[in-house]
Order: sequence, then C-alpha cells, then structure tokens
Amino acid sequence: MRPLQVAGAFHTSFMSSAEQNLRPIAAELTPSDPKHILLSNADGTAISDGRTVLARLVAQVTRPVRWDLCLSTLRALEISAAIELPPAGTLVGIAKRELPDVELLAVKTPDDLAEAQEIINSRPQHGQGEHTPDVRVVNTPTKGIFTRTQSLEEGEPIVAGTRIGTIRTNRDEFAVVAPASGILAEWLKHDGDIVGAAMPVARLSTGTEG
Repeated sequence: MRPLQVAGAFHTSFMSSAEQNLRPIAAELTPSDPKHILLSNADGTAISDGRTVLARLVAQVTRPVRWDLCLSTLRALEISAAIELPPAGTLVGIAKRELPDVELLAVKTPDDLAEAQEIINSRPQHGQGEHTPDVRVVNTPTKGIFTRTQSLEEGEPIVAGTRIGTIRTNRDEFAVVAPASGILAEWLKHDGDIVGAAMPVARLSTGTEG
C-alpha cells in the first residue's frame, strides 16, 4: 500500500456519506434522456435514459472510473477523433496509448476552440453519436462474493436469462443472469471478488457479429 497524491478518496467507499447525501437530492430531479450517445464511466456502455444516467452519477461517487472500458467502446465504434473539454489533458494522455490512430485534442484554453471546431467540421458524416454500441453489461443483483459459471468462456454465445454466475452473501445465494442474448465478450470480475449491488461483472456483445 502506498499513499496517492490526490485531494480526496474519490470513487472509493470512503465517499459513502457523500453518496448517501446525494441520493435524496437526485430523487427530486426529473432528468431528460440523452440526445446523443453517452457512455457510462462504470462500465463503458451507452446509457439511453436520463434516470439511469442520474442513478449512475450518484453511484459513481463511491465506484471506480472504468475509463479503460470507455476506450474499449470507442474503439468498437471506430471513432476517428476525440475532443476533451476543460479541465483537459489527462484523458487525452491515456487515450494516446489506447487509440493511437485517433486524432485527439485537449481543449485547455479558448485558443484551442478553433482547432476543435475544425475537427468537428471535417467529419460531418459522423453525426453526433446517434449510434448506440451493441454492448450490454451483466450487473449484480446485490452485494456479495461473485463466482462465475465455470462452463462459460469468453467468446461463447448465450441467451437471455442464462445464469452466468452467483452472488453469495452471509445468508443467501443469488443468481446473476444475462439481460439479453449475445456473446460473452469479457469477464469483468474474477471468482471470489467482492462486488457491490448493481456492479458490472461481464460484458455482452449483442451485435450480429458478436
């Protein structure tokens, strides 16, 4: 264990009091649905309804940021450019390693806006993200210890309702099932991992190509 040079214990259980305070405030809001594709930092999947976006924002206070999974989705979408808005620089720096063939720009000052507009204008055929990735995640029903279904391997087709694992608590065992048919694209958790409620444990590719 080593200390990190950060201002606070963000995205960890130490922020649970902040999450609890946010929940009643969020419950009073009526969010609109996203007009364009919006990726969740929890698992890199596209979120299409506003209530889910709001719930995930609140939960993200204590959960890790999976920017790696967002990059994976961006690769699947075959994007050709990405613009990071202020305060900018960190995400573009990571993306340079993961998306080497993508044009990247960090908007740090007003002087960078002209270049950002150039990038947008040069790609009118790409629209504004109306396409939703053919990816779904399998989330846990409750907090506990996760165990995979041993017969399932990455790359294997499964149907909706398939039991892909279990969550064991001190008192009960709960099934983790696939919400849709598709290909088991990636395990996100290992046997014995302690996971929270509604946490992603696997990714499904629901496109025709898998």
